[in-house]
Formats: sequence, structure tokens, C-alpha cells
Amino acid sequence: MSFHTFPASNPPTGTAVLNLKDSDFFNDSDSIKQISEFDLQRPPSCIQFVPDTRYENYLVVGTYQLEPDEVSVELTDTGSKESSPAFGELGPKKQFRNGSLSLLKYGNGQLSIVDTIECSSAVYDLHFLPGETTTFATSSSTGTISFYHVVNSLRVSAGIGNISETRIQPLWSAQVLSPTTIITFFQFIPAQLNKFGPLIAATANDGGVYLMSYCLENFTIDLLNDGMPITEHRLKFLGTPDYAWCCASYFKQTFSVYSGGDGGDLVRERIPFSDGKLQLDQRLAQIHNFHDAGVTAILPLPISTNDNSALLLTGSYDEYVRLYFVKEKKVLAKLKLGGGVYRLKFVRQFHWPSGKASYTVLACCMHAGTKIIQVQGNPFGEWTIDVVASLNVPGNNADNYCYAADVQPQGQMQVIPSNRTYTRLCVSGTFVDKKLAVWEFMIRMSED
Repeated sequence: MSFHTFPASNPPTGTAVLNLKDSDFFNDSDSIKQISEFDLQRPPSCIQFVPDTRYENYLVVGTYQLEPDEVSVELTDTGSKESSPAFGELGPKKQFRNGSLSLLKYGNGQLSIVDTIECSSAVYDLHFLPGETTTFATSSSTGTISFYHVVNSLRVSAGIGNISETRIQPLWSAQVLSPTTIITFFQFIPAQLNKFGPLIAATANDGGVYLMSYCLENFTIDLLNDGMPITEHRLKFLGTPDYAWCCASYFKQTFSVYSGGDGGDLVRERIPFSDGKLQLDQRLAQIHNFHDAGVTAILPLPISTNDNSALLLTGSYDEYVRLYFVKEKKVLAKLKLGGGVYRLKFVRQFHWPSGKASYTVLACCMHAGTKIIQVQGNPFGEWTIDVVASLNVPGNNADNYCYAADVQPQGQMQVIPSNRTYTRLCVSGTFVDKKLAVWEFMIRMSED
């Protein structure tokens, strides 16, 4: 699977498309309603709503554009990457990618761009800090991690006076890996009192999984483990570096970093700590192999009582989402979603009086579009995975891909609504046609 080549484009101003009627659905279900579309000038690669309630109708979109003289960039390994760079070394080819960050506002059923920052490299991933915050970071196709604020400020305009405007404010950027290395995914890891400070875990196309410490006050990011990856994903038969696509951390009594590679391995690094420091030289690796293609998404469910009892929801290019019990190395449930499961995002959880738990999760499924899935079960019983809402790519075009989507946050409600239904707003991006789709989905809760 690969990102596609596009001609160079102008800065992304975007175009809103008229609202669609209530009867205009992408599928036959009455659980979704598409509201509107918005045309970008570059392909969207990552999307997240601002989690601060003061900006609840704002979202940030990162884009990924290939220059005309670069043919493509691979998203999966075909098993023949003999020319891959060694870990931390410069690759053989200069990159010709650019991107942008756009702040959009949703109102009256439409999206509109309120600010755009041009980027000299492609924006590959984007995450806000945990909690209600306006600070976010991005990873790029040239080995950088950059921090930004969403801020509201007054601007003096002649003849008008003070004008309030919301914009993206750059903070700082750090060259953490080689300029020819793509940071494919990263995650913020909150500090643990007397254990370790705030961290970033990141994966790269050189096969490495890296840990970094960062300090917002000092504007610093520092690679740990002497700059070397804590995990190295390699091709099984050639032994050369393999793409690493995703990672997730888990802290319950012990600290683990899980990562997924293009060869289908899910690797767990169990890292001890003492005296407020991680003991990286004492980490223990464990390989779990239960996928038929690359592992592209890992989402720990918040039901576990300790690290050994962790339940992981995983996505793969083999089109399956799986629920995996780490301790027993057992797949508890799986479901084929019809497209490579590129991203998984936690939406909401509920707990039934019987002890059963229910988790709503957003899945970006490449050519199969965006899906809302329900993962439900009992810690000591059976688990099920079901699709409860779905928005296909426009025209069901198999050559179009959804890599990015987000659900507007409304708090982590854990009480089941009295009418057992709730509605949420979602924005999905499609890569080839450079569109954003605004839609609603309604979930009907059932313990059955």
C-alpha cells in the first residue's frame, strides 16, 4: 500500500461543500448521517479535535504532499527492503515531501479554515497532550517532532479596532532522528510520580521504536537509551530493518511499551524502573505473532488491573481488528473490517450492572472508510466486536484511503444513558480526493 503522487499545490485554503439532506447516507443504516464535505488542497494524514472545552468546535488537520519528483513513499513493506537504512543512519534518498497544519472550525454544519501553517516536510502524525489542553505535537517525514499551541489573541485592525482570532502558535521543533527518517507514529506517556517523567514513544520507518523525554518549560526533547531504539523491527529472513508503524504504552504496576511492525510482529518491551528512572538496560522483550500482515494500530483497553492482564485491541493491514489477551497470548475476538485498519481511537466506555464492559472505538480502515466499532465483554467471559456505524470512502472507491478521522470529545461518560442511545460528531479524511467529511453517528446501547 502506498501514498500516491500528487502535483504541487497552493497553500490549503479549502472549500466547503453544501450540506447534505438527512436522507443522503453512505450506507443503508440509520445510525449515521452525513452533514457536509470540505475540500482541502493537500491530502489529510492526521486529524484531532482540540480537547480543551473552550475550543470544542475546533480541530487540527495535518497534511502529506509528495512533490512531483518523488514517485511514492511506501506504507507497507513488500518484503524486499534490502536498501533500508541502518538504525539511526541516513537513508540513501533525499525526501521531497511537504505538508501543512490547518486549524478548522465547525459551525452551522460546515467546516472553515481559520489558520494554516506551511510545513517544509510532510506531517505524519498529530496528538494533543493528555487532558483538556491546547498544546499538541506533530511528527514529520524528516525525523522531527514539533510542538504547537492553539491560542486566542487580539489583533489590531485599522478602522476596526481589536479583532479576536484563534490560531496555531508554533513553540519549538527538534530534530530527533535522521532527516531522511519518517516518524510514523508517536504517543505521549504521562509522568508517573516517583517512577519517571513525561515521555514520548515513537516509531519510525527505520524499524526503530524510540523513547524520549521532553520538557515544555525548557523546550527540549531528548532521546533515551543513548539514542538507540528500544525495539528494532526487522524482516524475518533478510534481517534488514522493517517499518515500525505504531506503539502504545501501558502502566499498571509495571511499564510496557508495545509496538507493531510491517512483518506482523507485536513486540512488548517490559521496562523496570527504580529511583525515579527507567532501567532501559534491563528491559525484557517478548514477541507476539498473531497477525497475517503488518501491525498498524495498538489500543490498550482500560479494563486491566495489571500489566500482565492487559487487553490490547490491534489493527492490521490484513483488515482484521483483534482483541488480544497478553498474559495468555490469546485472541479473544476478531472481526474483518474490509480494509487495512490503520488507526484505532478510543471514544467512550460504559459499564453494565452485570459487570460487562462496553467500549466504543473509532477505526480508520483505508479503502473501507471509517468505522465505529463496539467491543463488549466480561473480564472473565466472552468478548464480541461489532460494527455499529460506518462511513465509506466517497463512491466506494477502492483506490481512495481513509488514514485520518476523529470524534468530537464530550468527556468519558461511563454511565449508560437512560434511553440507551447517544450521538457523536465525527470528521473523516480521505487521501486521494483530499476531502473531509462531517458526519454524525448514533449508538444504541445493548447488553446482549
